[in-house]
Amino acid sequence: MRRNSRTSCASLAAAFDLARTAAAIFEPLFRNHLEYADQATRTALAGSHDHTEMPLTVGFIDLNGFAAQSSSLSTRDLLDLVVSFEALAVDLVAAHGCRLVKLIGDEVMFSSVDCTEACRIASALIEAISSWGYVACGGLAHGHVITSGGDVYGEVVTLSARGRAFDPAGRRQLKGFTQPVRVWSLSLSD
Repeated sequence: MRRNSRTSCASLAAAFDLARTAAAIFEPLFRNHLEYADQATRTALAGSHDHTEMPLTVGFIDLNGFAAQSSSLSTRDLLDLVVSFEALAVDLVAAHGCRLVKLIGDEVMFSSVDCTEACRIASALIEAISSWGYVACGGLAHGHVITSGGDVYGEVVTLSARGRAFDPAGRRQLKGFTQPVRVWSLSLSD
C-alpha cells in the first residue's frame, strides 16, 4: 500500500512540473493572442461609438453529411476526423490573423475584420477537407454584429450560417497558371 502512495505522489509531482512547464510555454502565446485581439477589436471599432456592435465578417464552415458519415466511421476514425478538422480550423484562422469564435462539433465559426482573409480561410478549409475525401460547405457574411462574452450575434451571423455557400466547381485552366486551378462557386443557399 505504501508503494502505491509513493507512486501517486511522484505522479502528482510530475503533473505539477508539467503544469508549470505548460504555463511557461502558453503564457506568452496567450499574451500575444490578447494583444492581437485588442488590436483587431480597435480596428473593427474604428469610427464606431457603440462598443457592443462592430463590423465583422463572420464565417461558418461545416462538414456536409456529417451525421450519415459518423454512423459509418469507427469511433477512432470519427474522433480523428473531428480533431483534424478543428486543428486545421484553429491553425488556418490564426495564420490569417482572424479569430476563431467557436467549434461546434462538425462546424467552426470564425470572424475577421478583413473580408479577404475570411474568404481565404473559407476557401482553404473547404479545399483541405475536399483533399481528405469529405465535402464541406461554408458561408460568409459581413456587417455589424453584436459582441458579448467572446461570441458574436445578430442577423449577419444568421446570414453567414445560411446565406452564401461555397460549392466545389471542379478545376479550370486560368490565364497565367500552368496547371488547372481548383475553383469554388459562391451561390445563394436556402
